[in-house]
Amino acid sequence: MEGDHIDDIEDQTDGEDDVLEEGVDIEAGDDGEEGEQSEGGEQETEFPDDSVQGFFKHEGPVYSVSVHGNLVCTGGGDDKAFVWEHATGNIKYELGGHSDSVTAVAFSNDGAYIATGALDSTVKVWKADTGELVHTLEGPGEGVDWVLWHQRGNVLLAGSTDGTCWMWLAATGQCMQVFAGHSGAVTCGIFSHSGKSLFTGSEDATLRVWDPKTGVCTRVFQGHGFHTEGVICLAQHPQNPMLLSGSHDNTAKLVSLTTGKVLSDFSGHTDSVEAVAFCPAGASLPIAASGSMDNTVKLWDLNTAGLRQTCNGHEEGITKLKWDPNPSRPYNIYTSSVDRTLRMWDVRTGECVRVWKGP
Repeated sequence: MEGDHIDDIEDQTDGEDDVLEEGVDIEAGDDGEEGEQSEGGEQETEFPDDSVQGFFKHEGPVYSVSVHGNLVCTGGGDDKAFVWEHATGNIKYELGGHSDSVTAVAFSNDGAYIATGALDSTVKVWKADTGELVHTLEGPGEGVDWVLWHQRGNVLLAGSTDGTCWMWLAATGQCMQVFAGHSGAVTCGIFSHSGKSLFTGSEDATLRVWDPKTGVCTRVFQGHGFHTEGVICLAQHPQNPMLLSGSHDNTAKLVSLTTGKVLSDFSGHTDSVEAVAFCPAGASLPIAASGSMDNTVKLWDLNTAGLRQTCNGHEEGITKLKWDPNPSRPYNIYTSSVDRTLRMWDVRTGECVRVWKGP
């Protein structure tokens, strides 16, 4: 086991680009959809499209997208991944070789590698600048749900539906650790800010804390006020030793990594909580957000555990949410939805201030 790599990885930082601010302002009663007649006389619906680029080579659903600089990587149900040039929309490389749907893609933090994970139980590592296959990583007994790069080096993590999580050194393909203990699919995972702990959530309704160097599980959150159904998503507080989790049981839970206790039960959603996040401003703006398949975002006060705002506007479930990374805009949060829109919200009022629509 090469656990010492976790301590030896050098810090690497990549600045985050400002979130695109162009969009359409919200106007009451304007859904932006127009219709025109087809040759057969049937009404065809035209959907508005605010996108600045499109990528159209996939022959099936697109399951995962990753962006680094001018490159975009996508993975889909056609068992393929593609690398595109963001500016032109042209294909740079086709990443083939998987025998089932590519469910996860991710650039390493330095942009040197791309990882693709698939339902064929493998992870492939590619050179981002040439599209050359570096390694095919095997180990999981079932499909790969997600892949994640360590924030300080080219260490790669993958979660599988077989209840295990695998960690490899990308440069050599060496398996560094296997994290076994969940009794259901490992649905999400994140490294701690220091990189010296790993947090995983599972369909078995537990959250586990691991030591990446030894593979030992150091804490398990389960029962006793924790989730009653599978964990879907995780987020770590920017300063304090706390985690936020979302679940199929329609709740988000705030837990302490110090005491192992559930600090707050954020209830109020009527469907699964698919995405959670802390405001990056931390103590100056102690707010957490949860996005749900009930079409809403809820904003929670971390000091009182009370509900501050409910953001209404999406017509279908919310799949992802992200706080604006620009510290000069701590009040903006962005959401994506099954309704084919992205929305920006002001967390002070809960109002949607901008929407981007797609076809």
